[in-house]
Amino acid sequence: SISNDNVLGILQELSQAAVSDSDHQDLSATSPWGRRESVTPQDYRPVAGFFGPDRSLFGVYHPPRGPRRDLNVLLCAPLGYEAMQSYRAWRLLAARLAAGGFPVLRFDYHGTGESDGAFADPGRVDAWLRSIDSAASALREITGTRRLAMVGLRMGAVLAGARVAEVDPSHLVFWEPSLGGARYTKELEFAAAAARGNASAATESAESDGVQSSGFHFT
Repeated sequence: SISNDNVLGILQELSQAAVSDSDHQDLSATSPWGRRESVTPQDYRPVAGFFGPDRSLFGVYHPPRGPRRDLNVLLCAPLGYEAMQSYRAWRLLAARLAAGGFPVLRFDYHGTGESDGAFADPGRVDAWLRSIDSAASALREITGTRRLAMVGLRMGAVLAGARVAEVDPSHLVFWEPSLGGARYTKELEFAAAAARGNASAATESAESDGVQSSGFHFT
């Protein structure tokens, strides 16, 4: 199975030779976060802030440590309970990639995490896809580098794959992608049934208004 080390190794092979520290940008003027905060080679701390339409999306930018590689990395997280379960690993992956010289952005889709909106709002899939567009644009604006790899975990891989034409990534890394909507829905039903202590209920049809799973309502 794939691991953080695997992802780092894959991206290292895909990226070109690192550029020098002098090519880092001072982001005090160009950062989309709406705050004057310089991110230089001497400051490797992650920078949290809001971006996108009306600054409605939340993200954390991890500046590269040492010589910067010529490949941005956009992390497309899974959804719902899987996002909660993988949060620590996702954060560690971002830090590990940044330590390897990659500029990294991890973000919350609209209606999730610290971003505006609610998970049960209508039009969620379109909102999540547009979130990826905005995140890719923000990361490219931060670094001034066009080349971008999208790393998607579970449903994040599906969403990333659906946005290839719009984002035009240089590379895609799919980490245990969810294999189709019907199968993903069945997995949600099984998780919800297991949480209720009735795994046999996973074989029942989903309700017409969606699936309730681990506190998240999917429509």
